[in-house]
Amino acid sequence: MTTWLHWIGRGYYATPATFRREALKVGVTRRVDLWTAGRMAWGDPVWCLMRDGATGVRFGAFRVDRLSGLSADAVAYLADRGLVGEVVDLGGREIQRGCGHYVEGPAFTTTVPLAAIVDVLLAFQAQGGDPGRLMVGGPWEDLPAVRFVDIPQRQGFRTVDAAAVDAAVAAWTGRGMPRLHGQFYLPGAADTPPVATTGVLATVIDYTRAKALLLQRRQNERRAP
Repeated sequence: MTTWLHWIGRGYYATPATFRREALKVGVTRRVDLWTAGRMAWGDPVWCLMRDGATGVRFGAFRVDRLSGLSADAVAYLADRGLVGEVVDLGGREIQRGCGHYVEGPAFTTTVPLAAIVDVLLAFQAQGGDPGRLMVGGPWEDLPAVRFVDIPQRQGFRTVDAAAVDAAVAAWTGRGMPRLHGQFYLPGAADTPPVATTGVLATVIDYTRAKALLLQRRQNERRAP
């Protein structure tokens, strides 16, 4: 199991509470590149941080139990190789998020490790196929708030030494929210067994980022008589 650290930008979510409300309602999905997804495993926890002044605060997490955003062709390619299980959801639900919106397509179970799924998707992409706009996601989990003084805000996902963080929190003797110094990064994914052996592969229809929606709205306003 590897613990990941991921920043939530204030450009789409004003406060941690804003993101948390959305996550409790429709779960979490966050954009991910194939290389990073290939280092993840089903059940990996992802800590969510948001900037508060000059520092970042961890306010919750989700566990990776879903790879979504897959194109229909990518799912068919995976199915042809026996990597896709039963249908768990026919889709059709429209998901409105602060960072964009989309319609959920069909979702399927899989008992194949996430890394192996990504290997096949990379081969599909090398052949000119479109894997889709990939996202990892899972249910929201509240965590005790922790302030990280030295971790700079970066896009994407980074591996973090969860045991070292827990030890630093336990050693904290100040008042209020623990303030931790140090970046706590690990050089790569942990070489330990995953905590889950199954996941969900899901398609997404008509994904549109919030920035694109804003540009489209402005263009429509200019064209309006």
